[in-house]
Amino acid sequence: MASFFGTITNLFASINPFDTRISTPASRLFARAAPSTLVLLIGLDESGKSTLLREYLSPRPESVHTLITERHIILEELQAGPTTFQAYDIGGCRPDFFWWFEEGLFKRADAVIYLVDAADRDRIMEAREELIMHGLQANNGGMRRGVPLLVLVTKTELENARRPDQIETYFIDNIITSIGDRPTKVAGVNLTTGKGVLDALSWISNTLLNGPQSIVESEKAALTEKSEILRDSRRIT
Repeated sequence: MASFFGTITNLFASINPFDTRISTPASRLFARAAPSTLVLLIGLDESGKSTLLREYLSPRPESVHTLITERHIILEELQAGPTTFQAYDIGGCRPDFFWWFEEGLFKRADAVIYLVDAADRDRIMEAREELIMHGLQANNGGMRRGVPLLVLVTKTELENARRPDQIETYFIDNIITSIGDRPTKVAGVNLTTGKGVLDALSWISNTLLNGPQSIVESEKAALTEKSEILRDSRRIT
């Protein structure tokens, strides 16, 4: 699995050069992030991940690259200065292999933006369960301790949409044991007009700069060291 993620990283690095002279107001919020910072945009399909990535974070359409693997895993990526943004659909019926891949995405992320469609009342429970199972309580993956979580509530302008405070109760207050002590925020946005987007992204960029990075960096270093040990052991055998 580690080699699989390495292949993806190398592929994107080779085809996705970033022109630092071109940026957007949203991507500039992350300009002072630590090198190789990874922000994961994840949620059920149609929750707004591609819109956020392509219309707010990306300076031009060709800056976003899409990888489709032989197992039909689809991952979108944008490199903006020191920060890499990855967007991925979670949920639905899928093979176990997808679960391992998704938990690996959560585990490698330095910040997670979990998008929730406020108008999709039929799948609100599924959205929460996916976050718990693969993001917060995964056995072999999931978010590292101290990694900030932004629950971005989209389509709040629609008539039948749940209010952000209702989403906060359902996603945060009711699963506080799973959330733990990580920095967490719920923010409602309108991706059609842009209302609330910069405020929400400002929170996560500021948290990356000023939050408990000693915890994040120490656990990330331990993960890297473990991967190197495993790689070296394979060479010996």
